[in-house]
Amino acid sequence: MPAGKRFFPRVEQARWLLWLPAAVLIAFVLSLGGMFYVVFFDWQDERRDSLIQDILWLEQSMRSQLTEQQDWAVRTASEVGEGTLDEDRFQAASELILRENPEILSVELLNAQGQVEARAPSQFQAEHRRQPLASFEERDAFDVARRQGQPAFSNVYYSLDKQARVDLEAPVYRDHRFAGSVRLSYSLPGMLHHEVPWWIGQKYQIAIVDLGGKVIAAKFTVGERPGSLWHEIDFTPPGNGLRLRATAYHLGMGLAFPLLAGLMGLLLLLLGVSLWKIRQHIRRRHKVESMLREEMALRAAMEDSMKNGLIVMDPRGTIVRVNRAFCEMTGRTAEALTGQTPPYTFWPTEHLDELHGFVSATLAGDMPTHGLDLPFL
Repeated sequence: MPAGKRFFPRVEQARWLLWLPAAVLIAFVLSLGGMFYVVFFDWQDERRDSLIQDILWLEQSMRSQLTEQQDWAVRTASEVGEGTLDEDRFQAASELILRENPEILSVELLNAQGQVEARAPSQFQAEHRRQPLASFEERDAFDVARRQGQPAFSNVYYSLDKQARVDLEAPVYRDHRFAGSVRLSYSLPGMLHHEVPWWIGQKYQIAIVDLGGKVIAAKFTVGERPGSLWHEIDFTPPGNGLRLRATAYHLGMGLAFPLLAGLMGLLLLLLGVSLWKIRQHIRRRHKVESMLREEMALRAAMEDSMKNGLIVMDPRGTIVRVNRAFCEMTGRTAEALTGQTPPYTFWPTEHLDELHGFVSATLAGDMPTHGLDLPFL
């Protein structure tokens, strides 16, 4: 067996070990990235689910409030038609519902021609008495309530103060004949301001938009920046074609997540540098071992080409290496000779003392100048 193969039997086969730490590091980084990806999108899904639940709750709450106000308008219109609610009592009842519902700008009693007969707040009574309906949306809602005989909401329109409004018309009948309506005028910005609870307003920008996505009214927190997560649902009536939209504010990750990610990145960088240094060290070692194998192979070739026998022992007399000529001289293989200790198997029994003395002198450094002759079996 060549000397190089004896001392370095598996170096070539183990080269893949140089790349194993790097492969493990890459797999770890990919796994860590996948974990962050899954956690982030799970968090986004939870926020989306929470957003949908909150806007559904808000829509139901606002619709419930509108239904109660519509029922009040229907009862009031019925009492006016039956003659049990005069103008003073109408005024008092209207003032009460205005105090309880600030989003309602005014309550008016219209005659069959659409002119104002009574109005709350009372301080505007004289100014608005007999005033006809000004906008197309107001007249259209009045006509729909008259034709259908049931409450109707108007489309969105804008008052002189540029405030988005919708009206609720509840028809009044006397002796089965249309006699006018009770009209509630809503401020859409006021509706959001008063009916959106604080805990929703802190998390979302709430807006009423039309079918084209144009914002009609909105409630938002100053200083907050809307994010990309939003959801909208139908909000008709009022407005006939309005939608309620909630947009989640941009939510920062805080300091904990960036610090943790930065620390993990730093540790991965240090680990990568360490692996790179180890790999460089292994490559240098492998280069040195390759050079040593070549030198040992050259030496073994030179030793095997010698015609004289060669035996190499360690300080204890154990045979470490023999050349081919020595194997031929003793008739034994290199494997059988290597590892033997005195007395060797090739020593004649009648010369054991002499041979022991020779080995001891040789190990002690006491070797004749011209050598000596020894008998072998």
